[in-house]
Amino acid sequence: MFCLPGRSRELDTVASSLAWFDLPTLPPWLRDIDTLRSFEGRVAVSYFSAFVGLPLRWRKGDVSKIPPHWRSITERTSNVVDHRSARNATNPFHAALNLAYSVCSSACTQALNIQGFDTSCGILHADKAGRDSLTYDLIEPFRGLIDDKLLNLFDTLQLCKGDISESPNGSVRLSPHVARYVIERTTLPQTAIDKAAYNLKMSMLQ
Repeated sequence: MFCLPGRSRELDTVASSLAWFDLPTLPPWLRDIDTLRSFEGRVAVSYFSAFVGLPLRWRKGDVSKIPPHWRSITERTSNVVDHRSARNATNPFHAALNLAYSVCSSACTQALNIQGFDTSCGILHADKAGRDSLTYDLIEPFRGLIDDKLLNLFDTLQLCKGDISESPNGSVRLSPHVARYVIERTTLPQTAIDKAAYNLKMSMLQ
């Protein structure tokens, strides 16, 4: 598992936030879905803040040819595109993370469809037109595993300038060979995702 040295404050915030769920009885304010969504968002900010500043490895001759914000992991959200959304990443790490999440979300949708779910109807994620909200519910337990795999990958991966391309709006894309490598190294077993979908179905039938 990847370690995050020097990130104790951010990780302590996450740990103390999660400690509420170890109580014998949840406090009333954590029993409301809307409050839970807001709480999860705040914890996620602290969680991804622990990644900020971790250096990305670049070929020595290319370091001076790339934008400064490509040299290390930046904030998860960007105000360059999509109004502080995590989509259309402006940093190579987050572009890779978006790709890894996308592959996992496709596997989650497949698993849920097999179990007969309507993926547009979420439990924790609010329903939105055109969004598979239940897929976003199912992927949550797997995000940490993907994050760990990707952090370990970037701990050894050396990038070259041609590995990343930038769009006019500032978003970045991985070259095909880097994208394939990310998918190869971060894809989770379909059997584990299928089991999670099955367990969700069984819990709802009880």
